[in-house]
Amino acid sequence: MKVNNPTSLQEDFSALLQSEIDESRCLLDILLREHKLLQGASSAPLEQLTAEKQQQMAVLEAAVVKHNRLLLNLDLQPNREGSEQLLQQLPEADSARQLWEEFEQLIETCQKQNDVNGDILSLNQRQVSQAIDILRGVTTGQKTYGPSGESRPDNHSNSFGKA
Repeated sequence: MKVNNPTSLQEDFSALLQSEIDESRCLLDILLREHKLLQGASSAPLEQLTAEKQQQMAVLEAAVVKHNRLLLNLDLQPNREGSEQLLQQLPEADSARQLWEEFEQLIETCQKQNDVNGDILSLNQRQVSQAIDILRGVTTGQKTYGPSGESRPDNHSNSFGKA
């Protein structure tokens, strides 16, 4: 990799990293608000927040595409190793390295928070499913599995009533 203007490249790379950091912080904020809503009872604001999260993911993805395009233009792989190689080639990469490390940490935090939120959502869905099964009179022992692995009640049940 031969860099014609390392100072300009360093500034461009730092600006891209700062953009990714800003977008990651926005995503983390959304994930934390989602977590708070998942712990509550209302689902209406959750739908709006899910749409906001999807939009923020698209904005963050666009920032990462710019980052990867820069790496490809420098004949580097569009991944973590390519970014590390670029940082090694920059003359004074301390500030860019700090931005890179902050971005990596934010992405990891976002992933962990998203996993926690997904676990809460799964638990909530299981609890609702169990409540519905109880109302239908289906016990856990009466459940079977369909061809694609989904759980389903047996054909006979002890339901409390029919609507």
